[in-house]
Amino acid sequence: MNLRKQILINNECYKTRKNHTIKGIMVHSTGANNPNLSRYVGPDDGFLGTVSSNNWNQFRPNGRQVCVHAFIGKLKDGSIATYQTLPWDMVGWHSGSGNLGYSKNANNTGYIGFEICEDNLTDKNYFNSIYKEAVELCVYLCKEYKLNPLTDIICHSEGYAEGIASNHADVMHWFPKFGKSMDIFRNDVLTEINKTEINIKTDREKVQEYFGFDNNTMAFLDKHPYFEDLYRKLSKDYKFKHK
Repeated sequence: MNLRKQILINNECYKTRKNHTIKGIMVHSTGANNPNLSRYVGPDDGFLGTVSSNNWNQFRPNGRQVCVHAFIGKLKDGSIATYQTLPWDMVGWHSGSGNLGYSKNANNTGYIGFEICEDNLTDKNYFNSIYKEAVELCVYLCKEYKLNPLTDIICHSEGYAEGIASNHADVMHWFPKFGKSMDIFRNDVLTEINKTEINIKTDREKVQEYFGFDNNTMAFLDKHPYFEDLYRKLSKDYKFKHK
């Protein structure tokens, strides 16, 4: 998994700074034919490319109160990545409300929500790449928060059936086109959990490995007021070294 971080600090959701106890994961897809992360995530960090004026790092994107914890899609070089866009333990605005009402929707009951950037829904290679990335993201989150992949992962359409999300079809309008279902997805996550650890390196870990910094040096860098931006910029060298 290529996990990067670009928190949407200008989004109204982030500014509320409301935390939650993580209960599960809700899988979404964007519903638009644009697989590029730069459509939603900004500003450009050197990997995203030119960012859309409709990106979600603004108070209300297109006038909507929306925000998710992560996006999966294409970088400017065509490779696949995951961008964390909210702290995992912060309430997101991704589910809307179902027939159980606002207080019991997925936003308010502990669900991490992430979006997969859709293309035209016909490219098998793209689907396989984002599917694998989504599985690995869920493996990471299930391990981190001790979630059961068979019971604690749902998609938006399943959330609607449970009464905790609005009436959207994602991701079941897409996954079956390539022989996948949410049951298959959940079992694939479980299978990966039972394998060896997935190699997930944060920007901080990449910097320490590439430059050979000891723990004292890293602790000093952690005190930098913009340490996340610093690590992000320095980690670009790591990418070139590990192509």
